[in-house]
Amino acid sequence: MAGSDDVLDFVPSKEPPLAYPTWPLKVRGGVVEEYVIPDDDKEEVLKELYPFDPVPSLEEEVSTCTKAGDSKSVSFA
Repeated sequence: MAGSDDVLDFVPSKEPPLAYPTWPLKVRGGVVEEYVIPDDDKEEVLKELYPFDPVPSLEEEVSTCTKAGDSKSVSFA
């Protein structure tokens, strides 16, 4: 079972960055840029970026303690 200290492997995206401002977000191992997505746009961004089907609603639990709407979009560039 994965613990909170496990690190996911990320593959850099070839897609252009999202058209939203960013701010620095400290994570283990450095800093990434977190996209500041307005609440009105979050559902559409989730539909575009979610890698599985079906795409959950923002209020749907995607694990025992997380809702899809709690997700963050970050850039590792």
